[in-house]
Parts: sequence; structure tokens; C-alpha cells
Amino acid sequence: MLKRNTTSKKVTSKGIVKSPAVHKGDKPVFKSDARQTERLVKAGRDGAIQAIRASRALGLPITYLQNGSLYKEFPDGTKEILKKAPIKKSISKKASQLKKGMILYAKG
Repeated sequence: MLKRNTTSKKVTSKGIVKSPAVHKGDKPVFKSDARQTERLVKAGRDGAIQAIRASRALGLPITYLQNGSLYKEFPDGTKEILKKAPIKKSISKKASQLKKGMILYAKG
């Protein structure tokens, strides 16, 4: 026997609830996946903050990436550049010409 909800969720014969897909671009994104992703990102941020606090309390150096460069920050506040960001080459004229139907991705 199948259970039916009046909401948009579908219940299968095994009792698994499937949420409707929301399309973003070419790939379907499920609502439950978006919530799980938000929770994972928040958990990652909280974990990183706690790890930084613990490292500073123990007097350990912290290594991080900022603006494409790899830095090592010591407990006394000094920073050391481990690896510099690569210098971006200029775009050739042929690559910079936009054509009809092209998608331009830009950071805001």
C-alpha cells in the first residue's frame, strides 16, 4: 500500500521520501542536498575556527591560502610566504573576443 502526502514530496513503496528537483543550469539540485551542503559548509567553518583557536593556544604555526599565495603564520604574529601566487598571463586577442552564445563567468 502506498502512502500519499498532500505536499510535493513523493513516498515510494519502500517508504523513501523523494523531494522534487530544482534545476539550476543543466544539473538538477535537490532541496535536501542544498540543506545538507549548507550544514556541511557551516560545520567546516566552525571546525576550522576551533582548529585555529586550538593551534594558537598551543603555540603552533598556522598554514593558510590567501589570494592564491600560501602563508605560514607563527604564534608571535609574523608571516612567512611559502609559495607565491603564479602571475597570470595576459589574454590573447583571439581568446578575449566574445561570440554569440558564449557564457561569461565573472566574479562579483
